[in-house]
Amino acid sequence: MADAFAEMRRQVQTNQGIAVSAKPGLAQGALGTFESAVMGIAGTAPAFSVAVTTATIVAAVGVLSVGSILYCGLIMFGIMLAFPPLQDHPHAGAAYAWVGHVFGPTWGFFTGWGLLVASIFMVSATIPAATSTLVLIRPEVVEDTRWVTATAAIWLT
Repeated sequence: MADAFAEMRRQVQTNQGIAVSAKPGLAQGALGTFESAVMGIAGTAPAFSVAVTTATIVAAVGVLSVGSILYCGLIMFGIMLAFPPLQDHPHAGAAYAWVGHVFGPTWGFFTGWGLLVASIFMVSATIPAATSTLVLIRPEVVEDTRWVTATAAIWLT
């Protein structure tokens, strides 16, 4: 396992196995359907997290929930302000490409894996959301895996 991890890090550091173009930007055909889907899911994770947890935050904190959400928004605003200067660098990709460029390939590698893990947890959170939705709309089908899966897929889109 450690050898596989070391090999992945070496590939990230040397750009081996990655489509590289002489022109700035993403090389044509570098991303397939799977990669595009992963990036799309990862891009929706923050908004989905806020949408799903808002009721829990209100239940836990009460009136102060507005302040806590605004505080998180302030942090996200700071992150948003960090991205425009990075667009001048000719690296295509999400945060992992820019973090890797600015802080080194090791941090870029961990950023990419962090995005992937966050996406997995976001997807797994749709099952309770789907079950709760079905309890409200059609309680008789809550035990049917097909209905739960279809409702979870709707929550993801």
